[in-house]
Amino acid sequence: MNDSARKIDLLLVEDNIDEARLTVRALAAEQITNDIYWVKDGQEARDFLLAKGQYTSRDSRESPKLILLDLELPNITGLELVKIIKSNPDTQTIPVVVLTSYSENQYLHECYRLGVNSYIVKPVSFQQFLKMAKKIGYYWMSINQTA
Repeated sequence: MNDSARKIDLLLVEDNIDEARLTVRALAAEQITNDIYWVKDGQEARDFLLAKGQYTSRDSRESPKLILLDLELPNITGLELVKIIKSNPDTQTIPVVVLTSYSENQYLHECYRLGVNSYIVKPVSFQQFLKMAKKIGYYWMSINQTA
């Protein structure tokens, strides 16, 4: 089954290839989810979620259980993407966890105002990043109940 037609548990929206690989590796090491789909910018994430562009064959009713979202993205920013996700009835109930290097209060407050479910500042250290990704995956994919 091609990636755009399979059921996706987690959508990772991250333009930095190293951070994306690290996140996927941390989640896979804990066997938290096997169905991770990675997109590299906000436009691709929007198209994936709404079954547009290269994802027109995807059933948009098959929403991921979780979106891990970086804020600093090309084409459509993370904040713009949150607005799109939370204003669409088909996607508004998907939990969105922001993973960002922005620690400024203005981004934190704006993200929560727009409806994100969690806001996490990425740790600088490799080991701390791995621990954080495992905890996020475990909570959101194993403990938390989604609609």
